[in-house]
Amino acid sequence: MGWFTRNKDDKSAVRSDASRRKPVVGDTVTERRPAATARSEPATARPVTERKVPNELADFFLVMEDHLTEVEREDVAEIVARLRQPPPILERVTKGLDDPDALAEAVKSNPALTADILRTVNSAAFALSAPISSIQHAITYLGTSLVKGLVLQSTVNRVMEFEHASQQDAYMRLWRSSYVASTTALMLGQHLGVAHPSILSTRSLLANLGDLALLSARADMAGLYARKATLFSRAKAQQDELMANAAVISGMLVEQWGLPEALIRGLQHGYIPMALPPAQHPDIDGDLASAVLCYVAERIGDQVAFHGVTDIGDVDLAAQEALEYFYLPDYLMASDMPKIQAALGDAAVRRRVNHLISTLGRD
Repeated sequence: MGWFTRNKDDKSAVRSDASRRKPVVGDTVTERRPAATARSEPATARPVTERKVPNELADFFLVMEDHLTEVEREDVAEIVARLRQPPPILERVTKGLDDPDALAEAVKSNPALTADILRTVNSAAFALSAPISSIQHAITYLGTSLVKGLVLQSTVNRVMEFEHASQQDAYMRLWRSSYVASTTALMLGQHLGVAHPSILSTRSLLANLGDLALLSARADMAGLYARKATLFSRAKAQQDELMANAAVISGMLVEQWGLPEALIRGLQHGYIPMALPPAQHPDIDGDLASAVLCYVAERIGDQVAFHGVTDIGDVDLAAQEALEYFYLPDYLMASDMPKIQAALGDAAVRRRVNHLISTLGRD
């Protein structure tokens, strides 16, 4: 099996049917704010926005699971099936364990997991001035969200293989991004008063799961995760080579693992704010704010891990030139979340996330 690698000489591999055409065509996007929800102002309160879509973005078609052919779906399913079922604590992490004492007890009940976490936090990957001696100490010093991330990292290590140096470098970069994204989502959620910020934190923590699965299966794709890589460059290269992307794989993987339906849906839709305007997002009439908050948190994680940002207060979301930011101003308005930019500069949010960044050290 070629694991859904495109044969570049096979012209039939490139489809031209309607399901492969991008719904938005032309040089501009005209987007009206959706009908008001319980949290929103009247639809007439925001002006129509018209902006030229960059050619590369206009030509990009975001592949979703229901776009896959039967053969492509089977190929993705096969690689997902190769990953062993993770320990039961993964399900517990995705459904809760936000209380520090409950998390500590759950981790301490598994001696191997405890050893993994203490070994990791005391390694060169963390720039700690003094060693961490216990799980309770780790939770107190590093925070619940990061320790939950370490639990996830330990469980993923047991079901995936990263043998080459290039894979290990990419692997650590993806985890750094995940840790920062998770903490950023938690802090933004708490600051902005959204419901269940810990759930959004877990969703952002798992956002790179499909990338890790790809990296485990295809060492030759490690170059997609080099310094300065963007989300758009990664997704486009994945689709050019594999006819699928990491968001598709994330959704299928967590579904196989029996994780919550809301988490599956969130991961499946993770790339939509990059490729389509808000009016075409499946959650436009639902919880779009959560999707936008997670998307911003994950981009902050990438800014740290791939672009060397050390202070989230320096990130101007409106000034970013990478294509994954093009639709973001519209999403911030459509979801009633324009205060996210200001929240990144809030002293408490900034201090907590920047402390994590310094703790993780430099790439």
